Amino acid sequence: MPWRAAALLFLAAVVLILLLLLLGCAAPGVQGGAPGVVVVDTLNLVHAAVGRTLQDGDVRRVVVDHADAMRARGLVPVYVIKARAAGEDLVPYQRLAREARVRIMVAVPFQPGQAPPRPCGTTVPAERVAHSKRASDDFLVALVCKKYNARALTADRMSDFGTFRANLEPFRAHEFVWWDDPPTVESIIPCSPAYADLRRPARIRLSS
Repeated sequence: MPWRAAALLFLAAVVLILLLLLLGCAAPGVQGGAPGVVVVDTLNLVHAAVGRTLQDGDVRRVVVDHADAMRARGLVPVYVIKARAAGEDLVPYQRLAREARVRIMVAVPFQPGQAPPRPCGTTVPAERVAHSKRASDDFLVALVCKKYNARALTADRMSDFGTFRANLEPFRAHEFVWWDDPPTVESIIPCSPAYADLRRPARIRLSS
């Protein structure tokens, strides 16, 4: 009967629309738990490539070349880096994400007086406490590894990882992706109970 044919056509159209919507909502690049995802300790990578002193353009050059090499190996890199200061211009990170066609996560300190309170109170004495207070990028590496069930590409053993939560000040995580803007921004309070189960990520050595 004609009405049955029309109903079947309508149902097929609905199914097709739903499939297109699902495909459209799936952003290119990294998906949660996707195989081949590697979280890159970017400053560690760049220092290994050019030495202790960085020049303007070093991060861009190393990341662009490295991203191509990672994709050639069937891997999906996510680059994590720490901003030099609270007021640093972050536009270059968006440009780099587009040029290299990657996801870049930037740990940015709060401006003085703007950080949310730390629920755990004062910092605690610890070995390498000065380093742990500056390790916002290492902490963010661990968060991103947990999110994507990935390993970290770094030469840093993070032997003091257990002191990070007690000593790190709150910071903002800016996420830049090559297919969209502006970035998403999340406030991270390391000593929050939300991160109590965060562990040091499994590593891939930079030489591998």
